[in-house]
Amino acid sequence: MTRSLLAIAGLLLILLAQMFTLQHCATPTSPTGGPRDTIGPVLITEETTPNFQTNFRPEEIVLTFDEWVEQDPKQEVLISPPLELGEDNVPYLRRRSLVIPLQGLKLRDSVTYVVNVGSAIQDLNEGNPTENLRFVFATGPVLDSATVTGTLVEDFSGEPIDKATFTLYGNLADTAALTENPTYFAQSDEEGKFTVYNIKPGKYRAVGLVRNPGATNYYADLTGTFKPISVGFLDTIITLGDGSTDVGAVRLSPIPIPTKVIE
Repeated sequence: MTRSLLAIAGLLLILLAQMFTLQHCATPTSPTGGPRDTIGPVLITEETTPNFQTNFRPEEIVLTFDEWVEQDPKQEVLISPPLELGEDNVPYLRRRSLVIPLQGLKLRDSVTYVVNVGSAIQDLNEGNPTENLRFVFATGPVLDSATVTGTLVEDFSGEPIDKATFTLYGNLADTAALTENPTYFAQSDEEGKFTVYNIKPGKYRAVGLVRNPGATNYYADLTGTFKPISVGFLDTIITLGDGSTDVGAVRLSPIPIPTKVIE
């Protein structure tokens, strides 16, 4: 009798264990899909216009990525030295490629051009951006190699300024920085830091500014419709050789807004 009771009890325990296991296995859970993608789009070299070319005058530049991408409308594709871009020269997306049309533009002789894509391109699904993406080419036989670094800060507080512009002028005339686009420029990051790459060694006048959102130029147009928000000038002309030069902190002061008496 005791053996029979023990056998029945063991059978019940086995059945209960099986029921618990089946219930646990049948509990629905969402698939994890693997780890989240945190890497921005990567260039496919074989399908991209070769970078760092010399004696090169492209009709268009094609940058092809390893995944479908989109363009961040808040980020610009900037070309330095500046080019007078028309409606036919607006960068656009074609499948997995960013196309930068340059037809009809007059490129300077023996100049190194830097196309700053930065973080303007991001992947379609996760929104991961490209980081400091640049395309460089020279219309002459050599690539210029000088570099300038520094920080753009507010004059009174010393706080760094995000998305301000640092410019260099090969034209040393006093009025050049107020009337014409610079020879080279770069934008600052969240820490106010900037780097201008591939500069031709020589003497330059340096100016920092926060551009007016409505402006299409990159100079301190103090008499125009879209005046810069703030401006700062280095006191001395800087001389650049091969290698890197740090100009330190460039302080920008707000441009006074004239008071208009309405009534």
